[in-house]
Amino acid sequence: MIRQTILVVEDEARLREVIINNLKEKYNIFEAQDGLEALQIFDEEHIDLVISDIMMPKMDGWELLSKIRERSIVPYIILSALDDEVSQIRGYDLTVDDYITKPFSPSILVKKVDAIFRRDSMDFEQKGIIKVGDLEINTSAKSVFVEGEETHLMPKEYDLLYFFIHNQDQALSRDYILNSIWGMEYIGDERVVDTHIKKLRKKMGMAAGYLKTVFGTGYKFQIESSESAEENNLNNRLEKNK
Repeated sequence: MIRQTILVVEDEARLREVIINNLKEKYNIFEAQDGLEALQIFDEEHIDLVISDIMMPKMDGWELLSKIRERSIVPYIILSALDDEVSQIRGYDLTVDDYITKPFSPSILVKKVDAIFRRDSMDFEQKGIIKVGDLEINTSAKSVFVEGEETHLMPKEYDLLYFFIHNQDQALSRDYILNSIWGMEYIGDERVVDTHIKKLRKKMGMAAGYLKTVFGTGYKFQIESSESAEENNLNNRLEKNK
């Protein structure tokens, strides 16, 4: 199951800990104590939703929201002690998905986060679109986009990518992949899996690191940080040169 990633931005450490503790069982969490740190994390990591305070040092929540909106339409929840109507209207004018005032119920916050992800999932499914990390797949047209740019896959390459996404975080053996994609009737070298994986990685650009080699087993599709992806790409190149 795909775990979405949330960026929690709150300068009060105890409150930040409460928020994280209530979300970490379902979601991957990054945390920041001010807007400047949050923006750096947002630019370096894949973030599916932002929960942010407004009154923070270095860069307040309004400036953070504006800068993130220049980059993305990622779902955004404001969590603030500013409970006046003007502030709430300003938040919605800046296209936040929800504005929650303090004090708040952590359980209600979790339900609101769940609802946003459920809504987005339904929207994408109705449109035949799957978004995972830097990848977007239009299942109706069988087209794949990497960081917004279309990459042209051969039919078996598309089937492989789709198969991996639906088995995310699971180590899959070559035999299992071969039987699932090529069928039990396939007669040939199982290295055909390796060949297609190499071709697929070349077409996935910066997202190639999502396809990990599991030594002694096969392969695994896993979303990771850009630093980890770079390290994995290096491992893949070393493996290729052996």
